[in-house]
Amino acid sequence: MSELQLRRVRHLIDERFSALIAARAEKPLDLGATRSRALAAFALQMMTDISGDDAAAAVVDSFDDNGFDAIHYSPNQSAVYIVQAKWSDKGRGGPDVSSVQKLFQGLDDLLASRWDRFNDAIRNRQAELAAALDNADCRFRLVFAHSGTQKQSQHVSRVVQDKLEQLNDIAEVFSFEHFGQKQIHQAVVGGTGNQSIDLEVLLTHWGFVDEPYRAVYGQVSAGEIAEWWRDHGPALVSRNLRGFLGDSDINRSMAATLRDHPERFWYFNNGITLLADSFKRKHLHSQDRRAGIFVCKGVSVVNGAQTVGTVAKLLSRGSSDTSSARVNVRILSLANCPPGFDAEITRATNNQNRIQYRDFVALDETQRRLAAELAINGVRYLYRGGDIAPKDAESCTLDEATVALACSNPELRLTVLAKSRIGNLWQDPSSPPYTELFNDGLTAERLWWSVEVARDVDAALAPFTRESEAEQRQIAIHGNRFVLRQVFRLLRESGTNHGQVSAEPLVKALVEDLEWIVAQELDDSYLAWSFKNIRKCQRLENALSGSEFPVEVVVPGQKPRTITVTLPQPGQQLLPFA
Repeated sequence: MSELQLRRVRHLIDERFSALIAARAEKPLDLGATRSRALAAFALQMMTDISGDDAAAAVVDSFDDNGFDAIHYSPNQSAVYIVQAKWSDKGRGGPDVSSVQKLFQGLDDLLASRWDRFNDAIRNRQAELAAALDNADCRFRLVFAHSGTQKQSQHVSRVVQDKLEQLNDIAEVFSFEHFGQKQIHQAVVGGTGNQSIDLEVLLTHWGFVDEPYRAVYGQVSAGEIAEWWRDHGPALVSRNLRGFLGDSDINRSMAATLRDHPERFWYFNNGITLLADSFKRKHLHSQDRRAGIFVCKGVSVVNGAQTVGTVAKLLSRGSSDTSSARVNVRILSLANCPPGFDAEITRATNNQNRIQYRDFVALDETQRRLAAELAINGVRYLYRGGDIAPKDAESCTLDEATVALACSNPELRLTVLAKSRIGNLWQDPSSPPYTELFNDGLTAERLWWSVEVARDVDAALAPFTRESEAEQRQIAIHGNRFVLRQVFRLLRESGTNHGQVSAEPLVKALVEDLEWIVAQELDDSYLAWSFKNIRKCQRLENALSGSEFPVEVVVPGQKPRTITVTLPQPGQQLLPFA
């Protein structure tokens, strides 16, 4: 970084954060420590829309910070941002192995809820951070910010890559970014969180709208969109209601189309909406509307963040020929628009009704049959997307039925899907896995009994979700479907296919056993994702095999009885439900 660029960065963080940092410091700080903390707060603003006060308040750098200089949880974005920052007045240096390893060690302690290893500044945030850990959709973004010129070394890159591969064995939940000279200076010049982005967009087969507000639309190549993300990153979607969500069901489906059938991408994708402070067309290619280059000032993607992120992610791997992939893009100029119009567009374009896999289930005759059979017994079965009714003793939803049937099925993979990607269970009503759950052999009686067992298990798990013991709480929240599966397995072995089961003692025993087994088998894992991983669930199930559990059965007209049931060994044939 040149002396001029470094001076500009130094001036901005001194002006914006030094007083805020000094006011919150537990003791007087030297200038270097103040600027390191200020840089951590600045890095947070680069990634989020929080205020300077909130960014300064997120700084936790102190004795026993466990590698964290700043931490912020955004429920709206379902993301935790963790920053380690180093300031160099000489503009030298960069990420080093020991600092990065310390950051990852702190992350491990956070994921394991080892609060005693953190300072008061972090422990005071235990409630909100626990909420983040309980949120299975939460992503973790780690950032190393440095004012130096040194790039990330091969040794650091290897440490980062190895750790991310370990953490992201199921989905891309964790990411690591190095904010060095270029990113920091660009943010200073552009304005943190609201930096102005200018794009030249090549639109083919374009059209124009002039009234009441100016807009242009057409097709853009996937490669050009990937370049937008490469050059500007998350700042491109900073005004969107959601950032790029990474490895979601919809994004995986989108990536599959782009990879396998790029020529179909335009037909399958809803496209991207850009807001621009203004735009104008270059004279080049101005003879007709087959192609036009539009210079756009102050651009932001307000709808289509998932499309932009997915296209960029896939093309960055360089493993697919996507030259024929095109995306529908429309650009709206805010010039001469009424105040607040940009917010209205953002809300409206993100509030469209979308057809999901579950909506096609309504066409399945099996669902209609089950609804009719349940209605005879006074139960309302809500299997269509528009069906709305309270969850009560006289109704049940498609989601409830799907989870209960998946967890009662002998196949572990269906339980894992119910926890991780329930939409995949409805993807094709004419083939597995859907037909493994819903088929001609499924009776309304069996479905309703399965739902009642699932509700009893959920009720028995509820007290554990409020426990102060982190391990049992995490198991109850993230391992709820796995526990339900074990209950069904025990009921199969006990021959109990009807009547009520007292779930509380059985669930209590399972949670206590799992607490010990998880510590032995998954000591380095984040439970929110371990229970979405079939290999790790298989390890837990193998470790549980052979354990004995008390099953208390209450059948109408009979005296309650408690029997001891042993969980089957791996590969052992499960008894069928009657």
